[in-house]
Amino acid sequence: MSFYCQKCQTATAKVHVTELKEGKKIEHHFCEECAETQGIAPKAAAPVSMYKIFKELMEKGGAARRSRDRQCPECGMTFSEFKAKGRFGCPHDYDVFLSRLIPLLQRIHGASQQDGLPPEDDRHEDLDLPEQEQADEENQAQVELEELKTELQRVVQREQYEEAARIRDRIKELEETLTQGGGA
Repeated sequence: MSFYCQKCQTATAKVHVTELKEGKKIEHHFCEECAETQGIAPKAAAPVSMYKIFKELMEKGGAARRSRDRQCPECGMTFSEFKAKGRFGCPHDYDVFLSRLIPLLQRIHGASQQDGLPPEDDRHEDLDLPEQEQADEENQAQVELEELKTELQRVVQREQYEEAARIRDRIKELEETLTQGGGA
């Protein structure tokens, strides 16, 4: 699709400028002469080889994959090794690979939280009622905190930064509440 220059209205536009103002996309189309008078003349670029571009992309992609595959500082295991073996090398691996482990668990089990009853040893039957209520509130706050952290990762990946800020603030509130020993 060809455009005519927005300034002189006669020549074919060869310089296309897109800018964002107040969240709105604004496009400008100028011929080379009018673009130069506007101070936005394109600089002459040296021809670039497609082979060179492809080679750079492949090198950068390989480096990104290698840097993403972190290693446990204790046992030296990588996430790729975990995926191949199906088990971790030491207890520290859970902390090192947590951000990649949660989506994996969600994909396998459909959730990252257990919703059933806890084992009988963990049911707090020996606590009196107010202590058990406080423990239940703390457990609910902990569950909400974990869900919010997972949701925060999702909204950041979708670049929904306002929602991410709201979730971040709620996470801070819950963490402060839990460190003070109170419920949510």
